[in-house]
Amino acid sequence: LQMMRRALAAVLLCAVAADTARKDRQTGPEHTHRAHLSHTTSSPQASGAMPMGQTAQSVHGLMSLVSFALLGYCLYVTKLDAPEAVYKRSLGVVGLILTIEAIAHFLVPVPHMSVAVMVFLSVLFTISPVQDTSRLFSLHMGTVPPLCIVWLCATGLLSMNQVVTALYGSDSLRPYHLVVMFLGSVYLCTALERSGFLHTAAVKVVSTYGRSPWGLFWALGCFSATLTVLIPDDIVTMTLTPITIRMCQLLNLPEIPFLFSQFFAGNIWAVTLVTGNPTNVLLAEDLGDTFVSFAARMGIPGIVAGLVSFALMYMTNRNKVDVVAHSDRDAGSEELARGGELARLSPRSDPSSSLSPRDEHADGGNGNKPQFTATGCFCLVRVVSATLVCALESFHGLPVYLVVLIIGLASLCFDMAIDFKFSVDVLNHMPWELFSFVTGFLVLAEAMSVYGISLWMASIFLPFTSSRNVAFISGYLTMIFCNIFETLPATLIVFKMIDSVPQWKSDFIATAGFAATSYKDARRAALSAVIFGSNFGANTACIGSLGGLMMRRLATLQGVTVTNSMLLRQGIPVMIPVMFAACFVLINQKSI
Repeated sequence: LQMMRRALAAVLLCAVAADTARKDRQTGPEHTHRAHLSHTTSSPQASGAMPMGQTAQSVHGLMSLVSFALLGYCLYVTKLDAPEAVYKRSLGVVGLILTIEAIAHFLVPVPHMSVAVMVFLSVLFTISPVQDTSRLFSLHMGTVPPLCIVWLCATGLLSMNQVVTALYGSDSLRPYHLVVMFLGSVYLCTALERSGFLHTAAVKVVSTYGRSPWGLFWALGCFSATLTVLIPDDIVTMTLTPITIRMCQLLNLPEIPFLFSQFFAGNIWAVTLVTGNPTNVLLAEDLGDTFVSFAARMGIPGIVAGLVSFALMYMTNRNKVDVVAHSDRDAGSEELARGGELARLSPRSDPSSSLSPRDEHADGGNGNKPQFTATGCFCLVRVVSATLVCALESFHGLPVYLVVLIIGLASLCFDMAIDFKFSVDVLNHMPWELFSFVTGFLVLAEAMSVYGISLWMASIFLPFTSSRNVAFISGYLTMIFCNIFETLPATLIVFKMIDSVPQWKSDFIATAGFAATSYKDARRAALSAVIFGSNFGANTACIGSLGGLMMRRLATLQGVTVTNSMLLRQGIPVMIPVMFAACFVLINQKSI
């Protein structure tokens, strides 16, 4: 409360200064953020906003600093033990930040600063959600981004037409396709997970290879890599994390190397097919890719990246995995071979989400020993069928998002007719907050583009607009942004940066003559590298992806600590060479 009082006092002082700063405003014609490249890259300006005096911008910047200080306070309070106090303080801070920015905007409007605060506010509660099951409204990825969108619309920074544009997109990119595909793919994958098929398959794999540490290490990596080709990597992580940890505890093996083995493989091999990650779908559409053309361009770089990662994981973990056997490992191996202990393990232990104990579908009615059920096998057939039908896009002409949606809806109708209880269980455990999260950040990314933030940051690409080597810049930049904004926001931000480069506009390329091919290839290389970065960036910090956040949460529930520094120490020596290898192979292909 004392900190909030000080913040309010600072705001009042800023408001007084703002009244004076208003006199410094310059009058003049309206400017758009795309009017002159040199102007916008030096200082982002609002589309249609009057230029501000230096004093006015400084005052707004000071008020925004107060907002960022409050964001830091939010990170501090989330570590408190009292959930009620955390919720109340966090809610108060959110209200205070929105109030401060509203005052700042109406007194001395600097739109790009206000948009930046809203983006960071949304990212903060995506990374560190504040849940309170006793209340209707919690602060997390499903509530805070839409709240920020409402604020932007209420203050006039975004119009409804701009919101519609953010979701509808352009002829080359339709962002709502990503949301539509989510509906189908999330149902198919959640049904497969709730049926117990993935759990049973994981138990059988670790039971077979559990007696050999290295055999288990590679089995987890290969199994995760195989699964992520068919289903999103986040689902793979949520399924394998509890199994991996409990197996290591039974065998007295260090949990972290084996946990990272399956986590890294899942994220790296996800770049090979368009179905491996939702961001793949978003970027593939702008690139004009079919299922086959995406695999043709990304498959070889993805395989090379995966093989390089296996070699580097061996080199960086050989002293950890090749440990001396403990005296009680044999007993653990025997129990593991019988499958009893792992069979009793439910990877779902948090009733607040899809992490709740499985029902009879998980064990097929056979007690503790897991078995493949008819429901689980049918769910697998549906996922594989969706992948195969997507691969035949050139024959039937239906886009990937529509195929997945149709099969998802058909599966829902079939499940409700055959096993209504199972379909309700799947719907209850679907991550519905992801839909508002995705739509919210689509609009926030559009706001960054409208007010010149994307174009201002895009200046980093300008020296490489006609070179395929821009892939290295794009890939590593996306990796860095993933560790600041999380995967999907980072992908949208870098995509808007690429889309803002004047030399990569379709009009410019059409008039570039013989150089048009170079500009076009450079843009495609940059976008392809964003796919690498959005997947690889998850392996350098827990906040890099939703899967990383979930892995840390599940590990904590089983008494294992996974920190950002641990993932960073493992990720840096692996992912920097992996990114270089993937980009090098990509830009040296005959066509991109």
